[in-house]
Amino acid sequence: MKDYYIEQPGILIDNFIISSWHKTGTVLIKMIFKEYNRIKPIEYSRNKYNFKYYNYQLTKEAFFNYVFFELERKKVIVFIRNPYEHIVSSVRYHTTIGRNGVIGTRGKGSPTINKYNQAVCDLDNIDDQLLFEMNNRCKGIIYAMYNLVYSIKNYVVHNKNNPTSNILDSFLIIKLEEFWTDESRSLASKKICDHIPELDYDIFHKVVLTHTKFKYNKTTNVFNYTYKDIFKEQHYIEFDKIFPSDIMHVLEYNK
Repeated sequence: MKDYYIEQPGILIDNFIISSWHKTGTVLIKMIFKEYNRIKPIEYSRNKYNFKYYNYQLTKEAFFNYVFFELERKKVIVFIRNPYEHIVSSVRYHTTIGRNGVIGTRGKGSPTINKYNQAVCDLDNIDDQLLFEMNNRCKGIIYAMYNLVYSIKNYVVHNKNNPTSNILDSFLIIKLEEFWTDESRSLASKKICDHIPELDYDIFHKVVLTHTKFKYNKTTNVFNYTYKDIFKEQHYIEFDKIFPSDIMHVLEYNK
């Protein structure tokens, strides 16, 4: 099993973590929780704890060390996305910002054009761009989603203070697609608030309904799958060569 990582900024609150990968709803998730915190700051007995965004990268081994030493007292929500749509969305994102000449910075160095975005843009057609994405940036992220969900479903990590517990029960997986309709938004809100009882469902649900009715990115304005109109047989064949045969089953998406 390949190492996996969570590369996007997460939201750290005293006793729970919310995180995602690139193109699995990071901006939306931040907006939801920031707005909730604005309406009803989360209070603890010692003080108010504001949201803190942080970057962390975890290998498989480091992840389980983190589980043992940190997650015994925390709840975790991780957002995932249909792998096919993730690839299409990544192509849209990298070609859009690449063609617009978006400048990036590396550390404290001078601004540089993102070479990855440019590499995607330099390909002649969307067919090659999709193949490039699934063999490069998307490959690591999709494997990361798979490995994490597979681990949660199949591993048991015992709490050292309570040998009968499974620390991986601390994880809740939410699909980005669960924010596409009012019915699924309500169900997702309930799952999140059940997982983290400190959240007020009425407030959280209202925030979710408000902030998930429009798109935060400029690459597409629809709330449905677009890969079905873009993927060709060659893309499905390549996908099946790269990823585990049970990936869609493990992530609970239709193939």
